[in-house]
Amino acid sequence: MLRSTPPPRYVLLLPALLVLAAGCGEESAGPPPEEASGDTTSVGAAPAFEKEGTVAFVRGGDTLSTLDVEVAETDAERSRGLMERTALPAGSGMIFLMEENEPQSFYMKNTPMALDVFFANADSQIVRVVENTTPYSTDSFRSGAPAKFVVEVPAGYAARRGIVAGDRIRFERAGDGTNSSAAFGARQRSE
Repeated sequence: MLRSTPPPRYVLLLPALLVLAAGCGEESAGPPPEEASGDTTSVGAAPAFEKEGTVAFVRGGDTLSTLDVEVAETDAERSRGLMERTALPAGSGMIFLMEENEPQSFYMKNTPMALDVFFANADSQIVRVVENTTPYSTDSFRSGAPAKFVVEVPAGYAARRGIVAGDRIRFERAGDGTNSSAAFGARQRSE
């Protein structure tokens, strides 16, 4: 026989158990240690930023700006991108190292931050800049020309730094001295 209500002794205990359970685990009223330490990601939602290299934006012989980047070079890393990130440290972003120098297409699904996206070809020249993307949008935006590198940064970066199509990027991995416009690009063309 199915019982639609619990026996009376459980009815009286249930509210007390709920109150007790709600209070369990709270050690302080302050933010979690990750937030207090300056980590810009939610616990378990997305990884904390980890510098894996730098990208310089260059026009002629002048460096317009430099930022620290994470590197997305595997299928899994490229698929994840900046999804679930609500913020990045100042002066940071992500570079995607694509397998082929071909037209690329990106969208903002599961990405809560508006971004500026730079598409650069195998010669490290920026072929398109997409500014102020719409968070969570599933509408695709395309490179419009072959692109081997894609750089994502928080929205407004391109305008603040004056970066436009025709400028170049220079990517260097942390610790190994490899950069996109010299060794990395040359290695890709010779394979």
